[in-house]
Amino acid sequence: MNIIQQPDMLSLSMNLKNFIIGSSRQTTFTLKAGDKELVSQVYAPDENGVMEIDIHEIVHSFLSYSLKDIGEVYQQTNLVADFTAVIDSTEITFRVIRSGVDRLTDSATNFLTQNFLTWQPNVKPVTYYSPEFLTYYAVVAGTVKLRAYFTDESGTVKSQTDYTVTELMPGIAYTMPLQYSVVAGWLGHKLPAYYDVWVENTSGQRLTYIQRYYAEDMRSEQEQWVLFENSLGGIDTFRAYGVTTLNGEHTHNIAETDECFQEYRVDTERKFQKNTGYLNDNERKWLLDFFPSQKKYLYAGNYLRQIVVMESNVSFTDRDIPSNYTFTFKYADARPLLNLPRTDLPADILNITVPEVGSFTVPPRLAEFSRLPLSEGALFPIQNPYSEEWSTTNVAAMGYYLADFLSRIFGSGGGVGHKHRNYDLLELLSYIEGYLLVNGQKIKAGYADKAGSVDGMEDMFLHKDRADGTPFPITFGDWVKFGEFITGISGGCIDKNGILEMEEGIFRKRVFVPEIAYNRVTYFKGRMCASPGGGCTVKEWSDNGDGSYTITPDLTDADGLSQFVDDILTTYFVTKNAEGKLQGFEEMKFRVTSADYTAKTFVMTPKPGTDWKPGDAMVLAQTGNFTDEDRQTYILIDTVNGNNCITFFDHANTWDPEPAQEMSWIGKKKGRTVHGIPADNYSAVFRHVIMSGKIFQVDDITGEAFRVPLFKGTWKKGEKYAYYDEVTHNGSSWICVNEKGTSTEPADGNADWLKYAAKGESGKGIKSTDVEYAISVSNVIAPVDGWQTTSPEWEAGKYIWSRTKIVYSDDEVKYTQAACISGGQGADGKGIKSITEEYYLSSSSATTTGGEWQTTSPAWKNGWYIWTRTRIVFTDDTSTTTNAICVTGSKGADGTSITNCGNWQTGKHIPYMGITKMAGRVFLCIAPDGTDNPPMWTQTTNEGRRILQTQNGGKSYGYTITGDLNTAEYELLVENGQDGKDGKGYEWIFKHTTENVTPPTPATSQVDDYVPSGWHDDPIGVSESLPYEWACCRTKKDGVWSAFSPAAIWAKWGFDGESAIVADFDNEMESVALTYEGKTVSQSVLNTTVGMWYGTKKLQLKSISCVTPAGVTESYNVNTGVIAFTVASGISMPARSEVRITVTATVQDTDISRELVFTITGVRAGSPGSDAVLYRLVPSVSSVSKRKDGTYSVASVSCTRTKSVGGSTAVTTDGVLKYSKDGGAEVEIQNGTAISPKNFTAQLQFVFYVGGQVVDRETIPMVVDGNDGNPGKPGGDGESAIVADFDNEMESIALTYEGKTVSQSVLNTTVGMWYGTKKLQLKSISCVTPAGVTESYNVNTGVIAFTVASGISMPARSEVRITVTATVQDTDISRELVFTITGVRAGSPGSDAVLYRLVPSVSSVSKRKDGTYSVASVSCTRTKSVGGSTSITTDGVLKYSKDGGAEVELNNGTAISPKNFTTQLQFVFYVGGQVVDRETIPMVVDGTDGNPGKPGGDGESVKAGGEWRTANTPYKKLTICTMGGRSWLSKVDTSNPPLWTQTTHDGRRITQTQNGGKSYGYIITEEVNTDEWEQLTQDGGMVYLISTCSNIRVSSAGSLVPSAFRVYAKRTLGSATLTYPDGYLAARGYSNGIWSAIAGPSRASEITVNASAGYSTFSVRCYQSQADASAWNDSFIAEISVGVSYDGASGRDASEPRPRGFFTKGNTYVWNEDYHDIVLATFNNRTIPFRVRAYGTSVTVAPTSIDGDANWEAAQQYMFVAMDMALARKIRADEILVDDLVVQNVLARDKTGKAMCQIDGENGGIGFLAGGNIRWDAKGNVFQDASIFRKLKLLESKSDSNEYYLDFNTGLNFEISRIFSLPTQEETIYLPNAAEYEGGECMLYNGGIYTRLTGPASIKVAGGGSFIIDGEYYSKIVVPSLSIAQFKAVATYSDGVKDEVKWVLISGKAESKI
Repeated sequence: MNIIQQPDMLSLSMNLKNFIIGSSRQTTFTLKAGDKELVSQVYAPDENGVMEIDIHEIVHSFLSYSLKDIGEVYQQTNLVADFTAVIDSTEITFRVIRSGVDRLTDSATNFLTQNFLTWQPNVKPVTYYSPEFLTYYAVVAGTVKLRAYFTDESGTVKSQTDYTVTELMPGIAYTMPLQYSVVAGWLGHKLPAYYDVWVENTSGQRLTYIQRYYAEDMRSEQEQWVLFENSLGGIDTFRAYGVTTLNGEHTHNIAETDECFQEYRVDTERKFQKNTGYLNDNERKWLLDFFPSQKKYLYAGNYLRQIVVMESNVSFTDRDIPSNYTFTFKYADARPLLNLPRTDLPADILNITVPEVGSFTVPPRLAEFSRLPLSEGALFPIQNPYSEEWSTTNVAAMGYYLADFLSRIFGSGGGVGHKHRNYDLLELLSYIEGYLLVNGQKIKAGYADKAGSVDGMEDMFLHKDRADGTPFPITFGDWVKFGEFITGISGGCIDKNGILEMEEGIFRKRVFVPEIAYNRVTYFKGRMCASPGGGCTVKEWSDNGDGSYTITPDLTDADGLSQFVDDILTTYFVTKNAEGKLQGFEEMKFRVTSADYTAKTFVMTPKPGTDWKPGDAMVLAQTGNFTDEDRQTYILIDTVNGNNCITFFDHANTWDPEPAQEMSWIGKKKGRTVHGIPADNYSAVFRHVIMSGKIFQVDDITGEAFRVPLFKGTWKKGEKYAYYDEVTHNGSSWICVNEKGTSTEPADGNADWLKYAAKGESGKGIKSTDVEYAISVSNVIAPVDGWQTTSPEWEAGKYIWSRTKIVYSDDEVKYTQAACISGGQGADGKGIKSITEEYYLSSSSATTTGGEWQTTSPAWKNGWYIWTRTRIVFTDDTSTTTNAICVTGSKGADGTSITNCGNWQTGKHIPYMGITKMAGRVFLCIAPDGTDNPPMWTQTTNEGRRILQTQNGGKSYGYTITGDLNTAEYELLVENGQDGKDGKGYEWIFKHTTENVTPPTPATSQVDDYVPSGWHDDPIGVSESLPYEWACCRTKKDGVWSAFSPAAIWAKWGFDGESAIVADFDNEMESVALTYEGKTVSQSVLNTTVGMWYGTKKLQLKSISCVTPAGVTESYNVNTGVIAFTVASGISMPARSEVRITVTATVQDTDISRELVFTITGVRAGSPGSDAVLYRLVPSVSSVSKRKDGTYSVASVSCTRTKSVGGSTAVTTDGVLKYSKDGGAEVEIQNGTAISPKNFTAQLQFVFYVGGQVVDRETIPMVVDGNDGNPGKPGGDGESAIVADFDNEMESIALTYEGKTVSQSVLNTTVGMWYGTKKLQLKSISCVTPAGVTESYNVNTGVIAFTVASGISMPARSEVRITVTATVQDTDISRELVFTITGVRAGSPGSDAVLYRLVPSVSSVSKRKDGTYSVASVSCTRTKSVGGSTSITTDGVLKYSKDGGAEVELNNGTAISPKNFTTQLQFVFYVGGQVVDRETIPMVVDGTDGNPGKPGGDGESVKAGGEWRTANTPYKKLTICTMGGRSWLSKVDTSNPPLWTQTTHDGRRITQTQNGGKSYGYIITEEVNTDEWEQLTQDGGMVYLISTCSNIRVSSAGSLVPSAFRVYAKRTLGSATLTYPDGYLAARGYSNGIWSAIAGPSRASEITVNASAGYSTFSVRCYQSQADASAWNDSFIAEISVGVSYDGASGRDASEPRPRGFFTKGNTYVWNEDYHDIVLATFNNRTIPFRVRAYGTSVTVAPTSIDGDANWEAAQQYMFVAMDMALARKIRADEILVDDLVVQNVLARDKTGKAMCQIDGENGGIGFLAGGNIRWDAKGNVFQDASIFRKLKLLESKSDSNEYYLDFNTGLNFEISRIFSLPTQEETIYLPNAAEYEGGECMLYNGGIYTRLTGPASIKVAGGGSFIIDGEYYSKIVVPSLSIAQFKAVATYSDGVKDEVKWVLISGKAESKI
């Protein structure tokens, strides 16, 4: 069977999915609701093997809606139900609500969350008494909120009130009465103009739309209120105020009897026809839901009466829905009866005219006579039928006459008209004293006489044939039995002695017994767990179909559900194989995801990656919780798998228990070791041990017990020491051996003391050491004199010697053996022409065979070996080769980074990261070079030899340890650790990591004691260097080792943590007074204030939620934290009730919640009518803060007891007051006793006891700041608020009289976002517009244009939701704005609409950090537009409000100071009482400055390491190197390269020739050393763009010059510049706020841009991806812009900027034709430059604002500016980076003001460099100090060659004076090809002076290139004597196309040589 489709977990009944089942056989389908079976059928599959079952009608009819005419919220218990479908043996549970939606595309869960169960209009008019109901199904917990608005006569909202209608529990449908009169009652009988209703979740987030109701009068006298059940399952009300017509039809059924007609039945049918009255569009559509409804009601009088609709007229055409409906109805319970109202008294005034008596009266009628009481003498008028005379008779005469008459006619048979047959018997009957007699004898009645009187018999006897009982005691005989009683087996009984035997007993409260006897042996099997949640046994369970299971535990009525959300549940349950046979027990884990405490069920999911399912009778134990720390503790008693221990767990928040969670244990843990100590031999592992008495240690070999000494420190005179106390005295250790103790001084010969360790002899120390040097002519015999502490300069033919001078603490001086440290001058050698590395791939590691030598390294393969040798070619063309060596071997095993060095001993060298053991401890060596010193210092002799002594009873020797640790070179890992052994059947392995990243699980091996590479066998412990230790375990079963378990954390180093986040309240327990019967005396309000702290910082609460007991309601303020609990009057209260409070605050963008428990104690009165006594504690503070400097917020804490009786409260000494510190023992104190905060660390608790019972408890938490981190950089400005606003938030459009737009309209607004006062660049804009409205926008300017189509219907108000996004500190921040479009109809058909609009003076106001504002005032003006003409108007009323306050009327243009508001200023324009426009002016405020940070410590500097080389190792941490064309940053000190390379056997890195034999490089394997290096750049360079022009000019003819330009992409690599072809280039032009594509994107190194007219700027960007280039987003890697300039008007001559320093009072500052003065002024510790603002003015007052004022203009503060051209008179800067700098004069100074460089352009360009070391005149003569050229590379002359190729790898600057030409031989110097160094520069300095036979060397370009000097090309040049020539490799272009790169003379002097 396969279930293809089934209903969703939550479904609507009319949208319920069918069951679709695939099966080849018949299937039984049963549908149940709870225990009630609704349907059970057998279905057969169709020809496709499919069965489809439709149950929606069954389910829908089962559900029902309940209508209660009450004014309280009530639950719809029958609207929702859970159903279970049983398909064969598979159960599927789902929930259905009686509801339905046409073509529902969303899930039922989402729809129900967001909607009320109604289709009524969102805005609905109501009368005072019209019934209104709103139904909502709560998918999640939440709150129904109501907000009432109160207005003045003009309709302006003056106030509002919020009210909580009800709290929602998930899974329940609620119906809320929202009748106006009910709402007014909720609001204290205040009458709102309208009120809104919505639902929000527990976080305050609105879930539903807002339903609005507004007050309205009755629309007509015929208005009636009709209610009906809608199609969503709710109840709706509509007001039918149209005409009501009564049509009463009567059918008279007449019978004729004896010619007499009689109406024997009248059939009455009263039908009513009702018209709804006018309906708007929304109402007409909504009421289509009325007619199909099967439940309709009419509110008649003051009660609801069901009606049935008989006829209805709802027909309409497609184009028009009718404006009203008519329907005919009658009452469902119609009967021909009336119930008309009557008044108690007649109307006060009746207009009655009494007619004339003659015409109004007639002869007296009987009705006009008064009534006479009837008696025997009462008279009746009688008349003989034949006489006109009247006579009288009386009642008595009439009675006698009738009796005689009847007797004569009917005889004496006992009645009138008939005769009794048993008349004679009746004559014999008589009744005496309650007995019936026949002829005087009692009638026989069986047991009636014995039974007594019949009256009361039911109360005297008990029935045996039906249930019965009696309130009186019953006495039984020997015993009473229950059921089939068999002693010890079944049933139950109570014997005559009161001995009871039963199967089971449940006592819901308590049992009072003097003694309980039970089976003395209690047993359990396997494991037993004790935890906060205990456990449960599964009674029933169901599969929810989504991987979760609903569990019904086996609980009694008295049991509560103990499972909480996120609980971890563990069970050991049977498992079955594929055949269904039992195969053993398996541990299973589940997680609780939800709990229903009313239904006592919970939902759980299995551990991810498993398919575990629950089972009947499964026992689940709670073993931790993923989130709740209070439920992460449990105790486990384990007796399986060889274990026999009790383990205490804490912080259990993982699926499987981790070693770090095992806080303590006692007993045997099989195979477990702790820090190397075996724990499988009945060990005890504790965190702290506090004990008294003696400690003995047993010798494992002899079994002898040795007492462990108790160390007491240094011996103190006068103090008595007990037996086996250990002290130190006079340098020795002593043990007291006097069993009675002693106070004598330890000394040799004192029998009370045993010398444990003797004092060692004093050693001699070293006072100082110095290294001395001397120079000698001999390298064999050391010099006798001439020694000095500074190293001498080396001289040819002499040798430098060195020795060390040592001065000891006794002033003895010794010298080390002198050594010669330099050699003599060597003979000239021949040079090396080339070195080439050669390689051989051999099949043997012993000889080269199977291959051939080659100059490229072959690829390594396993089983083959690479050999290498070096071929050296000398300058005389001779060559040699080195011996061939095998540099690779077979693939080796992985290495390990930690060295195990065993036990430490003298002479052993411990390397860095080596682990050694000493004195039972394990140490890690942290000395970078390793050490020979021990981890623990020991006693030594004078010669430094370490002293040994016998140990273990003379069995071994050991060092005499002083107890001091060598912390400078070691870290202590394990205290007193020993090697552990794995247990039988399982093994553990361990591994360290420096990061909290789980290491990969290693592969297993079928070898015992297998330890994979990189792992170790025993736990070593953690340290700051190795903070994480992980563990894996494997087990052995049937001789086969399993795979290792995934690595789990074993130990973790504790770093400084953040401050704890705690919550507390100032009152945690409060009492209420109860009557003697346990009911509240009166309504009480109990207050407490909650708060959360992050360290000592109090947090702003985000939300508060409470779970209160019945009769207790809460209200709170999240801003203050005050919670008020209202306890109702007259309710039953237990002695103790708990209120669970959850508070939430945001810390570092994360919501943190904490739970508190507030306790309400009910105190009963001592006797009926007396007052209850309430006790309460009043602490002096609610919390204590401990600051980072160790000080506290208060000096002490105290508490006082109070007592309240009958409303009077006083201090009392009743009971006992106790306190405890940090959860310790309680200590009794008195009122007001001061307790220092230094005495506790976590909390201080006060407890008030009265009569041994706790009546109040107060906890004072200690909130502590976290430890300081590393010193930070100085604190910057605080973060400013991020706000969004627009300059126009409401706009009007003209409508026709019929409400359609007159024409197409474009409405504009400009949106923006601000970060403080800084305007942000928008990243995106999105809009949600109504129908007929489209939008377009520009994110750069923020301008949005809304286009409203012509001829569309528009409401009076439409909203456009605008979302704007900007990026702040790499985070996208979004804000939402609402733009309002108001439709204004024309007053009459054909007239123009009148549009009103506000025009504010500014769109926002900025408040700066110094308190000043961007504007002096804000104003607003009203405008009016009629027929396209706009003017200022005074129509209507203009009002403003500040910060959401009351509105105040004002006139156009009234100035409002920005000092009068803080957040916003709002202007509102009213016309005819209606809002026609609204403008909001926000205040954007800079954040306050942050607190200054502590001075930052010296940070580690980043060092430049150049190209990575073995010779330069080791590289320090934070060194940048290049390798493989990439840049790398070292993370640690290392000698390894960033990229692994091939090495020889001995680790030497193999090099090979590269670049055509010009250089050598490593053979890179391409494996990255990520552990020690971090890659910074891919190619080690920077990408940038260059353009063939920097500006485009518009000619007088209007054309652009040039008409096109090219842009090239370049990349730097070291000092070289290379072409960058890997990017995507794109070009765009900018015009009127829009970027338009011009060229690209294309992947190339250059792009041509055609300059088209109409653009103001052209921009080219380089992207890494084509998608980004097409999108033109901000992900570009380089950008260049070319502007378009137009001729401007002629300006005046510029004035010379004149810096005048800081502003000085009394000076005059000017801007005239000569000078423009610049001053400095300080604001907020910032120095700002200012210049005189207006030309031709003089200023004597200082700047008043950081942004300038009327006199001064502030300088623009730029952190980074990039431009193509800058034109400036003077530039004063620390550094200027430009491509071309055109200036008249240059002057550069150092920090002291000394001129270091000057170029005087006005005087022929004379100047100097390097402070005057190089000078030149106007003729080009250069004068220099040659010392500055010491850093130039000296180019030496060679004897065998006259050509010199410059090598730029080691420098770009050369001194070439030694290369000179003779008449017979020309010397030539070759520069490399310029194309290889584009953008690079080099300098040649010729310091030589030549004779007539000598001259400078010629200079050429390698490969036949040429030079450019003053625009001319030369193939050969010279640098004259004493001259400098500086060249730059510059690209040349032809017609805008790049030609080639040439060396261009950019400075200095060079000449052509023919």
